[in-house]
Amino acid sequence: MLKFENLAVSARTRNRFETRSTYSSAKLEVLISHLAKAQHPKFFEHLTIYTAGSYGRLEASRHSDVDLFFVLSKPRAFFEEIRVPEIQLLSEIVGIGYDMNFPKFSNDGHFLKLLFLDDILENLGSPADDYHNHFTARMLLLLESKPVYGFTVYERLLRETVGSYFRDYPHHPRDFRPTFLTNDIIRFWKTLCLNYEHNRNQAETRRKIKHKVKNFKLGFSRLLTCFATVALLSTYRDTITPQNVSRICHMTPVERLIEIARKHKATRLEVADILQRYEWFLAKTALSTDELERYFAHQKNRIEAFTNARAFGDQIYNLMRTLDEENRNMRYLVV
Repeated sequence: MLKFENLAVSARTRNRFETRSTYSSAKLEVLISHLAKAQHPKFFEHLTIYTAGSYGRLEASRHSDVDLFFVLSKPRAFFEEIRVPEIQLLSEIVGIGYDMNFPKFSNDGHFLKLLFLDDILENLGSPADDYHNHFTARMLLLLESKPVYGFTVYERLLRETVGSYFRDYPHHPRDFRPTFLTNDIIRFWKTLCLNYEHNRNQAETRRKIKHKVKNFKLGFSRLLTCFATVALLSTYRDTITPQNVSRICHMTPVERLIEIARKHKATRLEVADILQRYEWFLAKTALSTDELERYFAHQKNRIEAFTNARAFGDQIYNLMRTLDEENRNMRYLVV
């Protein structure tokens, strides 16, 4: 349960976050139970499955789809056969999703594929990083993931992924800055923004409305996922360890905000205001896809939505500035 002590948020806001967290956790427990009984995941003893998106943030509603990533800790060459077992595995996963009444998998199951840990780490920063979804899988692992299968493998995956950003740490244990990691998070944010711009030029009205909904979510949940993490990383003044970052990765974005307020009392009012506006966003996204698109079909509603999104972005930026007055990390986000 989230602990909002010393934060001036309304009872409605507390209840919204706690209700979403409870619902998400309960639904994930059922999914974990189904996967534990499933036949085909057992073929891959080195497999972990984790969820991202609203379930990874513990903010899901009954209309939320489930985003799953499948990562093997052994290289492709380790397996005598991979393609047919992969098809069988993913087919069984899709069936479980339908049995649990999840909405259909997003982008026609675009992310339903096996990934390999060595590829994810070896391609870090390369042109192939984003093309093969390694970048997205890695970022969402760090920023908003919850394991649902292969928990030991998940912890290894997380530990080794965090470690890949700490190559220079042994040489600077007293004054290490997570610049590499921060830059990758900012790159992820910029990539999300660029991808939105690339896909927005659609002639058909329904598609335009869908993209406005995506832009709305980008300005709230994706923004918070990225910058609550960057903000919390910036609170470590002298140095930061891989263990510190792993602990941050196990938090949800909202928990990172609360942790910032706990560590820096001067930010409590700002964090409370951010949470209040984010609760408004959660209320809007509790609608079904059709209901949300009907809401965005009206200009008055779009103005309301994007006015709140801009204000939310301003609040996040002001929080970063407040933290920067003490820690002087903003410079590394710009130059």
